[in-house]
Amino acid sequence: MEIKKDAYREQQVRTMLAHMSGNPDKDYPANLSHCSPNAKPICVESDALNLLADAYAGKYIEVNSPQSSPHTGVNLELEGASFEGCLFWMHYQYEDENYPLFFVRLPGLTNANIVQLLNNFDLMYGSTNQETTDWALEYQLLTRMLVHDKCLLVNPLYLNIATEGIFRDLTKGLSERDLEIYKKARRVSHEAILKAFEEYEV
Repeated sequence: MEIKKDAYREQQVRTMLAHMSGNPDKDYPANLSHCSPNAKPICVESDALNLLADAYAGKYIEVNSPQSSPHTGVNLELEGASFEGCLFWMHYQYEDENYPLFFVRLPGLTNANIVQLLNNFDLMYGSTNQETTDWALEYQLLTRMLVHDKCLLVNPLYLNIATEGIFRDLTKGLSERDLEIYKKARRVSHEAILKAFEEYEV
């Protein structure tokens, strides 16, 4: 959730919060009312006011974190590093190239992170000299795995993200923990990914 920044409203909400200790016997409750005769005033809890104050301060508010699908992937130990909830995909041209796509779960991803990652990948794919049809399937898989499983593509076939500057721009905004997981996954060799995929398929 993101609303227009408003310093005055933020100050008023924080003034209300200053009189709310969490003790209902001592607090001055905040009331929400409307001029409609059918709408009765309601009390607003401090948790909701905190969210509202941060929103008026111009912060992006994560009201509901993205939910993962029941499919949680597989836990792997690859070249000395542990990963949870990994997924693989290898069909069509990827099968011809013997190149399984490897997706690693980033547990701290927010909705805002996912939107930013999709935007970054879209711009980077679009900046290559390839036809859109070359990378469209890969981008669709990237989107599916991010939205449903919070898993990020580690080894795109149609995009080189090895350059330090590109990698930094791509992962901007990730939490320290998620960034470290992704960096470790990026260091895993193609041979190790292929071997893990073959075991995963069995």
